[in-house]
Amino acid sequence: MRTYENADGTFTLFHAGKILRTFNTQLEAVMKTRKLEFAQAVRAKVTEFDNLVAYLNELRDIFQDSGYASGGGDPITDEDLEALGMTTTDLANFDTFVENVSLFLNNGVPMQFNYAAAINRFRSM
Repeated sequence: MRTYENADGTFTLFHAGKILRTFNTQLEAVMKTRKLEFAQAVRAKVTEFDNLVAYLNELRDIFQDSGYASGGGDPITDEDLEALGMTTTDLANFDTFVENVSLFLNNGVPMQFNYAAAINRFRSM
């Protein structure tokens, strides 16, 4: 977004080559620009979050459909994960986390769980 001063002393706000609005003062134009930039940032982060949740659900589907989960046809074992410093409990916590994020986002009731601890564990591996 860009603001330009017009010959008559007003200020015009442009975005993507289009005039959005003309303001009587530079302060009005700056305040509007800040609001629009904030809204754009919110939209971008919500989109990133939505894409992340979709990807996490894809990983969860692979985990379950490939038989990697406990009781599956080819379960991942602690020995498989040893080189990564992970355990099967960590993967089970991932599964629980993603399932409950999906429940929360779809108006379900997520179970109580120390999600922050599970996330921190993954981040610190």
